[in-house]
Amino acid sequence: MGEEEKKEDTGAKAENTEPDLEAAKETMYPVESDYAEQSGEGTEDEEAEEAEDTEDAPEEPEDKKKKEGAPELVTAEDLKFPEGAQINEEIQEKFLGFVNDNKMSAEQTQGLINLQAELNKGQIAAHKAEMDGWVKEVKSNVKFVGETGDKLNENLAVAKKGMEALNVKGLPELLDSTGLGNHPVFVEAFMVVGEKIGEDSFSFGSGAAGKTTPKEAKEILYPSHSKG
Repeated sequence: MGEEEKKEDTGAKAENTEPDLEAAKETMYPVESDYAEQSGEGTEDEEAEEAEDTEDAPEEPEDKKKKEGAPELVTAEDLKFPEGAQINEEIQEKFLGFVNDNKMSAEQTQGLINLQAELNKGQIAAHKAEMDGWVKEVKSNVKFVGETGDKLNENLAVAKKGMEALNVKGLPELLDSTGLGNHPVFVEAFMVVGEKIGEDSFSFGSGAAGKTTPKEAKEILYPSHSKG
């Protein structure tokens, strides 16, 4: 091979081994889009689209937020009271406000109601036992039954006359609703009044006279509280 041919061959090899500067530049300095794609970041247009999608997304309903963040509010429809219970709406609203402020569930609230019902039941039973005790005392006290034990009906009739002769509006209803009409103290007080009233001057609140009989008074003044 001649000297000129060697030089040409050497020149061709030099051209082939010269580094591709453009390719190296792209490798070391990728364009913005490639870099964004590799790093996971979007372009400005993509970010704008994502922002629009976020703004257009429907807001989560309030009731769903409440379910996830706190128990559902207890309402009057969730409450179950004993049969015959009288409900005070104002007190009920305060009660609901209390249980909801303390984030109590419907089950916990019903538990409180059941407990209160048991307490009321116990109080009613205790009061009835007390009234029954008053009746027994009247029926066994010598002041009312007499020395011979057969004056109870007669003395109760006198007590009834004394109570009615006072003609105090609302007194009979009060004595009946509370059971105090069967209390030995009240029976004795009305007996004293009845004994001091003569048959001629005595009058019922209704204007009738002399209508009280032992039969009417046989179960103390208020039979509804003396049974049992």
